[in-house]
Amino acid sequence: MGHPDSYAAHGQVPLGESAERMTVPVGLLRQHPKLQLVFSGGEGRLLTTGVTEAALARAFYLEQGVDMSRVRLESGSRTTRENARQVAQLLGARCQAPWLLVTSAWHMPRAMSEFEAVGCNVTPYPVDFRTGESTSWTEYSLAHSLLRWQTALHEWLGWTMYRLTR
Repeated sequence: MGHPDSYAAHGQVPLGESAERMTVPVGLLRQHPKLQLVFSGGEGRLLTTGVTEAALARAFYLEQGVDMSRVRLESGSRTTRENARQVAQLLGARCQAPWLLVTSAWHMPRAMSEFEAVGCNVTPYPVDFRTGESTSWTEYSLAHSLLRWQTALHEWLGWTMYRLTR
């Protein structure tokens, strides 16, 4: 998601590059009338803004006409590990029923590991892919490559820290 300050200033949910994490569930809810959604996301920034990801998700889903009786929001988590723990606590035994885990493809391995560690029965549903089957040489840029390395480094460090602290 984009920066919450833009939401506070303009009242529009800043989806940013990872928009699919919020938009794909809308389509799934429309296709499957009995499906329920749990959105987990607090405020993982070092300098908090007062706006959680769950609050932005609520605003977005309301804008999209989603029946909010089918949506549960968890807003206390700051990390992937906390996402998993909070969702498991929120759902209780229902966490052991089959659920789709919708998150960015590059984040899926760490997210799956954390949700499985707390006993949730999740099936990966990756979105927000950053690559295709091939990349044209004209698509390469130093700035874009550095951003991809930053994302990869963040995931590798997170994975390593989680494994060391399990």
